[in-house]
Amino acid sequence: MQVLVMVAVVLVAIYTLSYGFWAWRRGYRRGAMGTLFLAVAVVAAPVLVWWYHNFYAHR
Repeated sequence: MQVLVMVAVVLVAIYTLSYGFWAWRRGYRRGAMGTLFLAVAVVAAPVLVWWYHNFYAHR
């Protein structure tokens, strides 16, 4: 189940990154930066939750 969740997260991040790069090339710098930040957050959130549950929640 965790693998499916991470696959979905990575697919969303790739889609969001591609839109961010498209926006950057079109000159929408502020929107592109926000979109790229969102893509990083989409990947970071589940990774941090997984890390917390594996290393701190069971102590």
